[in-house]
Amino acid sequence: MTTVTQTTPTAGDGVGRNYRFEHFGLGIAMSDFAFSADALGPGDVLPDSTLIDVEGRLLSLRVLADGLPLVLVTGSISCPMTTAALPDLKEIATRHARTLRFALVQVREGHPGEHVAQPRTMDEKARHAQRLRDARGVDWPVLVDDLDGSLHRRLDTMPNSLHVIAPDGTVLYRALFAGDGRVAAALSSIARGEAPARRHTSRMMSPVLEAAGYMHSTLRDAGPRAYREVLTAAPPMAMMAMGTRLFPFLPEKRRGAALILMLALGAGAALSLL
Repeated sequence: MTTVTQTTPTAGDGVGRNYRFEHFGLGIAMSDFAFSADALGPGDVLPDSTLIDVEGRLLSLRVLADGLPLVLVTGSISCPMTTAALPDLKEIATRHARTLRFALVQVREGHPGEHVAQPRTMDEKARHAQRLRDARGVDWPVLVDDLDGSLHRRLDTMPNSLHVIAPDGTVLYRALFAGDGRVAAALSSIARGEAPARRHTSRMMSPVLEAAGYMHSTLRDAGPRAYREVLTAAPPMAMMAMGTRLFPFLPEKRRGAALILMLALGAGAALSLL
């Protein structure tokens, strides 16, 4: 891989320290639940940005789009939401290969741990992006945001958001989580040149349930500290990750729903005995 350097001006060490957190905590967890009020949304314009890809090449978002709507997905190797969303997104990208362009943007690590630390250099961040591409089998461009997250902060620093950008930079659609089931229909509409029925989705329950089955392996691979910090900051998420291990015979995306069903049936049985 080509050695890379910082290519986009950053906002300074203060922003860097706040953005590149070393430990996942409750504040980070709560900030992931909704777009902020001043976040870039449908109808707003995203200025063109030039990022590097995992090979160290400079790529402009406008050039990358090549006159088509560009689907920007944010993610990281330690983010279970990213792991869960990519299988379906890869199928969608293949289906609309002629009408949409896709790009995955490596942002800050969602759950840094002993095995996947928060990158401190662009070389480290590029290696994480390459690992993400190779481990998840992504065959569309994987870009690397700068260390202070200049592009990511414009998009509101969600760990696995999705934005569709028109050729002129206008935001056509956004999703809080790229794994939201509503995304497929919206992208199909945009691929046909039509406006989606809804230009925004911020559902949490269904994406989190699908990601639950991927949480254990993703957090384990990031390192024991990553798992412990989720247990401390968001106990229900950690409990779900552990609970889904009861269903190794199911596809990972179905394990969260199976766990909830099992718990509901158990609670119903217990209540019937009262």
